[in-house]
Amino acid sequence: MEIPFFVSGFVASEEGANGHLLFSVNDQSMVVDFPKNSDNDFVQQFNYKVGSASELRISVFLLADRDSKSGAGVNMNVLAIDTDTAKHQREPGQTGTSGID
Repeated sequence: MEIPFFVSGFVASEEGANGHLLFSVNDQSMVVDFPKNSDNDFVQQFNYKVGSASELRISVFLLADRDSKSGAGVNMNVLAIDTDTAKHQREPGQTGTSGID
C-alpha cells in the first residue's frame, strides 16, 4: 500500500544559486533540486510505501547554495503538506503491516 503526500511551496533563485528540498517520511526520502533562475510554485508528489511503522514521522529540509563568487540568493518555502490518511487506514479487524494505526 502507498500513501501519497503532496508537498507544495515556492522557489525563487537567482543566477549562480540553487535550491534543494529534502522530504522524508520515516525511512523513505525524496530530493528535489531547483536550478538557478527558478521562479515558480511547485507541487511534488511523494508516494510513501507503508511498512510496519505505527506512526508517520515527517521531516522537511530546505537547502540553498550559491557560487562563492556570486551575491545571488534563493527564497524557498513549503506552504503545505497534504495527504488523506483516512483513505489509507486499516480496515477493522485487519492485521499485519498493510496500513497505519
